[in-house]
Amino acid sequence: MLKKGQNKTAMRRSIAAYAVVFLSAAAVCAFLQGQSSFADPDSFYHAKMASLMLESGPVMTFSWLPFTTLTEAFADHHLFYHVLLMPFVALFGPLWGIKLAAILFAAAAVTVFLGVLRMMRVSHAWVFTLLLMTSGGFLVRLNLAKAGPLAIILLLSAVVALKRRHLGWLFAIGWVYVWTHGGWPLLPLMVSCWLAARILTRAVTERAAERRRTVTLWESKALAATLAGCLAGLVINPYFPGNLSFYWEQIVQVGLIGYGETIAVGSEWYPYYFSGLFGENGGPFLALGIVILIALFALLWDDVIRQPSRVRIAESEIVDAIGLCLTSAALLFMTAGSRRHVEYLIPVLILFTASCFGMLWPHLDLVRLRQRFSSLFSSKVVALSLTVFLLSVLPVLALKQVYLVKYFLGAGVPWGHYGSAVQWVSENVPEGSVIVHSDWDDFPMLFFRDDRYSYVAGLDPTFLYRRNPLKYGRWRALTLGEYDGSVSGSLRDDFGSRVLLIGKDHEEMKSLAERDGALVLTYEDEDAWIYEIP
Repeated sequence: MLKKGQNKTAMRRSIAAYAVVFLSAAAVCAFLQGQSSFADPDSFYHAKMASLMLESGPVMTFSWLPFTTLTEAFADHHLFYHVLLMPFVALFGPLWGIKLAAILFAAAAVTVFLGVLRMMRVSHAWVFTLLLMTSGGFLVRLNLAKAGPLAIILLLSAVVALKRRHLGWLFAIGWVYVWTHGGWPLLPLMVSCWLAARILTRAVTERAAERRRTVTLWESKALAATLAGCLAGLVINPYFPGNLSFYWEQIVQVGLIGYGETIAVGSEWYPYYFSGLFGENGGPFLALGIVILIALFALLWDDVIRQPSRVRIAESEIVDAIGLCLTSAALLFMTAGSRRHVEYLIPVLILFTASCFGMLWPHLDLVRLRQRFSSLFSSKVVALSLTVFLLSVLPVLALKQVYLVKYFLGAGVPWGHYGSAVQWVSENVPEGSVIVHSDWDDFPMLFFRDDRYSYVAGLDPTFLYRRNPLKYGRWRALTLGEYDGSVSGSLRDDFGSRVLLIGKDHEEMKSLAERDGALVLTYEDEDAWIYEIP
C-alpha cells in the first residue's frame, strides 16, 4: 500500500503524463491544421451555427434550405458541440475559433484514450497512444473541425463507466451524446456488445447449475441506464418532438438506408474498401496481428509463458477483451459500408489489441519467445534482419501517414472561397432571394457568408431528394450540364429564383447557362460565375 507521500508523487507523475500527451497531441494537430482552410465544408456550417447562437440563441428552425425536409423537421443534433464552440468563436472569431477548438478537442480525445489504457492497467500505454496518433484515416477524421472528437470522448467515457460500474455516468453520457452528435445510437450498441461479452464469459466459466442466471441485475441496469439516458436526451430536448422526425431522416434515411446508389452523397457515406482501410490505418491492424501471433505462440509452446500453472486471468479482463472485440467487429462492418465510422473503429480496435496485450505481457518469457521466433527461420540472421526491418520501417511508415494527412487537410476549402462572389450577391441581389448553386456542398460556405438568402441543397442531398425527388432530379441535371429544358425557366418555375451561382469546377453547367439567351453573366471571379435573369 502506498504511503501519503508516495500517493502524491504518483499523482504528480500521472498528471504530468497526461499533460505531456495532451500537449503533444495538440502540437501534432496544430501542425496538421496549420493552414487557413477546412478539409470538410461542414466546418463552415458549424462556425456559422455557433455565431448565430451567440447572436440570438439556439437555431430552432432552418429556413435556409426551403426545398428540403429540414424546413419540416429540423434539430440541431450538434447543439452541445455548438455551445462549446461559442466561447472560441467569441474570442477568436468563427474560423480561427473553430480551428482552435478542433485542435483542443482532438488533443482531449487522445488524452482520454490514454486514460482508458491506464485504467485498464495496460503495459506500455504510450505505445498504443502513439499508434493511435499515427493512424492516417483516424487522424483525418479527428482533425475535420467537426463534432467527431467529442463523440469519441463520450464513447471512451462509456468504457470507463462500464469498467467502474457507474450507472449514473452511463445515463449522463447517453443524454449528452444525443445533444452532441448524431452517432449516439453507437453508445447502446457498444454497451450491448460489452454486456454480451459478460454474459458469454459467465456462460462459459460458471458451473452448469449457475448458468441459468447469466444476466445479473447490474447488466440489466447498465443497458437500461444507457437507453434511459439516450431517451432523456431525445425527450428533454428543445427540439422535441420534431427531433424524432429529424432523426428519422438523419439516422435512418441518410445513415442506415442511404441513397448513395441513387444520388451523389458525401464521400464519408460511401464504403471504405479494405485496401484503403488497411493502407491508411495499417499500424493498428499490424499491431493486432502481432499480438495474435504471440498468443498463438503461447498456445503452441508452453515454455514461452512463465509458470503457466500460475497464470490467472481475471474475469473482468476477459470481458474487456471480448466486449472490445465485439464492438470492433461491429464497427468494422459499419466502416466497410460507410468510411466515416473509422473514427470510432481505430481507437476501439487499438483498445482491443491493448487489452489482449495486457493479458499476455506479464506472463511472457521474452528470451524463450525470441528463441522460438528465431527457430521458425533458417538462421538467426534472417530473424534478426526481419526484426530490424520492422523496427526501422514502421516509424517511417507512421511519419509518412502524418505527412499524407497534412497534405490532405491542406488541400481543403480555403477560408476565402466564394467570399467575393457572395459579397457581390449581398450588394446586388434582394434579401430573401433564392440562390441556385452548383453543388450541395457549396451550401456551408454560402450560408456562412450570408444567411439572408435561401439555397437549394445542403448538408446532405438526401434532404432535398426526400422532400421532392423531381425537384432534386432537375437541379442535379442542371449541375451536371445535362438538363434538356430551359435553364432560366427551371430557375423561375422550380426554385423561384433569378440568380444562378456556378462554381468554377462546373464548366458543363456554365456551358448550359451560356446557351440560354435569357441568362446574363453579371459576375465572375476565380471561384465562380454568377448569371441572372434580367
